[in-house]
Order: sequence, then structure tokens, then C-alpha cells
Amino acid sequence: MTRITMKEEDGKVVITADGHSGYAPAGEDIVCAGVSALMFAAASAAMELEDAEIGELRNGYMKVILPVNVRTQLLINSLRESFEMLELKYEKFVTLQG
Repeated sequence: MTRITMKEEDGKVVITADGHSGYAPAGEDIVCAGVSALMFAAASAAMELEDAEIGELRNGYMKVILPVNVRTQLLINSLRESFEMLELKYEKFVTLQG
């Protein structure tokens, strides 16, 4: 299962995605691909707007830190809603906390 957490601390949102979903074999797993795409898109977009960082990246784990401000709030809200939609559709394979 992929565990996603989103928590605000010190004016930033820390987002982590941990684990492989197990939906399908590696290279064919649409749930892992969806989570990864959302994480990389959020990090890329935020870095264009404001100071953000990819805190850590390794096999099955990614951490993105986004500043909370007027320019990134829509991005953060959209990301949360997208993860919630994934969780609803694939509840046995992905969970969102925070």
C-alpha cells in the first residue's frame, strides 16, 4: 500500500508518499504511477512559483516540501483533492493521512 501524508508545519506543507501500492507488477502499476506523477508535478510547479524542495527521493519514497502562501495554496488544495480521488478509487492500494 502507498501511504501519503500531508501535514503543515512552520508555514510549509510536508508531503510524503511511501511504499508501493501493489496494484500491479512494477512498471505496470497505475496507482504508483499516478502518485508519482502528482508528486513530481507538484514539486516542479511549486519550484517555479516559490521556494520548494524535494526533501528525499528513493525507491518507493518521496518527500516534497511546499511553502504555504497565496501562490501555492491552489496547488496544495488540488494535490489534496487528487490524492483523495485516488484513495476513493483505489482504497485497498493508497491511503491519505493529514
